[in-house]
Amino acid sequence: MKKTPSLFYQSLVVALIAAVSALLISVTHDLTDEARRQSTYSEEQKALKELLGTNFDNNPCAEKILISSPDSEEKLEFYPARRAKTIKSFAIKSYSDFAPGGRMEIMVGFNIDGSIIGSKILSAPHNIIKPAGNKASISSLAVNDAVNRAVGAYKKLNSGGLQ
Repeated sequence: MKKTPSLFYQSLVVALIAAVSALLISVTHDLTDEARRQSTYSEEQKALKELLGTNFDNNPCAEKILISSPDSEEKLEFYPARRAKTIKSFAIKSYSDFAPGGRMEIMVGFNIDGSIIGSKILSAPHNIIKPAGNKASISSLAVNDAVNRAVGAYKKLNSGGLQ
């Protein structure tokens, strides 16, 4: 009759497998960190060009600053689009936690007078974008929340003066 391994031995094998798995996940995360950062940077640049056009001579991504969110401790990203060192338009990267399934991030473009040019969803939980023919339906509550947060941040920033 064959003897079964002890509980200690079985636990040791499971712990070793878990440790090796955790190490592999950590190494993979570190190896792909730069690629993920570049992908995010590229998506931000693409969204800025779609929202603000190309009528600026700076790199808004390189000049982004963190600004206060009107309703939380979290910071939002402010991207100034300058022409001859003067801000002509800008974008604010905002978010909403009201999206079903998690956080949604959105970029909102503004004219210098504060009027909204447009918005672009940067990331969303997979389950809030549902195919409906050739269109996609997205939680309007989440989009509205994210846009309102960006507008509130702009108003808060503008009360101190935009330069």
